[in-house]
Amino acid sequence: MEHIKYSTIIEKNTTPSVKSYYMRTIILLLVIICLAACSNKSQPKIDNDGVNERAMIISDPESKILYKRWCELCDSMIACGKKLMPNQHSPLLEKGCKLNKEQKIFCTLSPLYNVGDTVYILEEINSYTSTVLFAFWNKKSGDVYGTDKVYEYRYMRYQKKSILNEGKKEICDSVFIKNDLDICSFSEKLIKTCSDWDTLQLKENKNLDGVSGEHRYMLAYRIIFLTDNQFDLKCVKIASQGNIGDETTEPYMVIPVG
Repeated sequence: MEHIKYSTIIEKNTTPSVKSYYMRTIILLLVIICLAACSNKSQPKIDNDGVNERAMIISDPESKILYKRWCELCDSMIACGKKLMPNQHSPLLEKGCKLNKEQKIFCTLSPLYNVGDTVYILEEINSYTSTVLFAFWNKKSGDVYGTDKVYEYRYMRYQKKSILNEGKKEICDSVFIKNDLDICSFSEKLIKTCSDWDTLQLKENKNLDGVSGEHRYMLAYRIIFLTDNQFDLKCVKIASQGNIGDETTEPYMVIPVG
């Protein structure tokens, strides 16, 4: 009987300790799982105002088909551009093609046109700053200069805090797209000439858009969206604007974050 009493006392004294050990183990495992899940999440992108946003994801089958056609258009644009531009600028044309294929660009621009519409895209390449700028508008909108019908987009460089080193900031590129009716990087004359598709003026007139210089190049694209997901694409290299020796260079803008 004494032995039984002793065993009972041992069980009463050790059971809470064992339960506490298991509880601490379970809590520790849950904390590790949560930390691992958080670390595997993709970093958020930066929108036009420098505010964190979730990445746009193309998921439904119809959107995937439309996006595939859009990528085919982007590939055709770069093929046309390479025929008109010096070979050394091919990396910047490829950078522009990558920008056009960004899902944020597609998700923003694809609702702006339908079958039968004609859209125009202006591409500006600055070989000095290694930047590429685009403008997009639909012809059916009429006179678009000074309105929110013109969408401009580029890669915007921004700083973010390093995950591993809190005192260090990393430089990253994010898609920047806007349709600010008060700001347009291209002149009214150039946009109107492009909308009229006056290819002679685009190729020869050096007074369409201020100063160009030896490092700035522009291409104009006209796209007509046909049935069966087909399109008709035309491309023109715009004459260098201004006088020889003039130069306009824009800094690679950096947005500080956090």
